[in-house]
Amino acid sequence: MVVPEELKKVSPLTKGLALFVLIASSLIGFAFGVRYQEIIDLQKKQLDNLSLTSERKQISPPPLSPSVSKQISQEEKQKIDRWIITNNRNLYGDPKDTVYLGGTPLFNEATGQSLDKYEYIITKYPDKPWNK
Repeated sequence: MVVPEELKKVSPLTKGLALFVLIASSLIGFAFGVRYQEIIDLQKKQLDNLSLTSERKQISPPPLSPSVSKQISQEEKQKIDRWIITNNRNLYGDPKDTVYLGGTPLFNEATGQSLDKYEYIITKYPDKPWNK
């Protein structure tokens, strides 16, 4: 196949057009990259805020019910606390990596009822492993 001579020449128009396409595509790619990074940063910030909220809820459980606190002796509470620490459990006596709906097992969002931390632990572990 023979190509005509006029198609083999590079004119100033084609050079300008090629330069324009190169610059335009670079700017468009840069703009998309900046926008993508903004979205990723926003998602990270929202995830960090969600994690901090969960940690705060887990560290600060709802207040203890006075009636339940009277039923469980101070000695038993100390045994439970020691058992939690020595067995590397979370605040509620469960494995450290346990995640709770609503951030805590002590509050039932459906009923609005709160449980005492020790009542929850005694109910969950009726064999009382802290006494062994």
